[in-house]
Amino acid sequence: MSNAKKFNFDIDEELDNKSIGEIDMSQIVEFHNHPFKIDTERVEKLAVDIKENGLISAIVVRKLKNSRYEILSGHHRFQASKLAGFTSIRAEVLEAISDNEAQIIVTGANLYQRGLAEMLPSEKVKSVSIYCICSNKRGKKVFADSENLPQNVKKYNAREKTASEFSLSRRMVDDCMNLYRLSEDFLDCLDNDKLTWSAGISISFLNIDEQQALSEILNTNSNDRKTFLATSEAEEIKELSQNNRFSKEAVLEVLSGEKHKSSALSKIILKRKDFSGYFPCDMTDKEVLVKIKEALDFVKEFKENVS
Repeated sequence: MSNAKKFNFDIDEELDNKSIGEIDMSQIVEFHNHPFKIDTERVEKLAVDIKENGLISAIVVRKLKNSRYEILSGHHRFQASKLAGFTSIRAEVLEAISDNEAQIIVTGANLYQRGLAEMLPSEKVKSVSIYCICSNKRGKKVFADSENLPQNVKKYNAREKTASEFSLSRRMVDDCMNLYRLSEDFLDCLDNDKLTWSAGISISFLNIDEQQALSEILNTNSNDRKTFLATSEAEEIKELSQNNRFSKEAVLEVLSGEKHKSSALSKIILKRKDFSGYFPCDMTDKEVLVKIKEALDFVKEFKENVS
């Protein structure tokens, strides 16, 4: 049976080089880029069950060099078995697995087995994004390695495939890919309800240096805030970054609300219909404003000359 059938998602190569057996737990390491946090309460409950009933489902590992094995699926079962006092564990061993395919198995297995509803926001972001990125690499490799593809073959779209694979909206995949640019500090804020999903998306457009600076400002000035940033504030800070006006002073102005106070005092709203008798209909709003400015300059100059 192929590994693709095991995990219910497409893997282009059949993975026949595998076996199941008991492995000394001292030879096993956790996955090097594991995007999921270990739930200690879940581990403790699982340890009690394993102690009473044994391990029902084998963990999945890939064989590394020097007789070492890396966990692809079953991190909680592994930790729970250690807590229960076991020194070896039943494992399905996969061989000749690339780093890219390993990432697909790790994230894909968790997305299928747990689903987004059971994940922390940062786990959703990382698992969906890593799966999408690695699927994109795999898709490009398939096209690069294939000769004489039919002209009507649709270009590989990893985001659409990821959305379809896990019954997600394309918007959700796009959001996760944006949020994947967030620093660990802001991903932790998502998990701790200090940052909303929408505000996080806006902050994800800041470069990493700006995110670090913003995090320091918020940690210093947000003691009385339930959340670090309101969605509207995050959007304004995003605009500061995009307009090359990001600075500590500008951010503090947004957070204090002074920006809105000053703009409310200085803003004048002109309605086009109030000037309909002065300008032709085919004149653009910008052209109208230019003419008004010229007229005001003329009146000002006339008054100065009269006086």
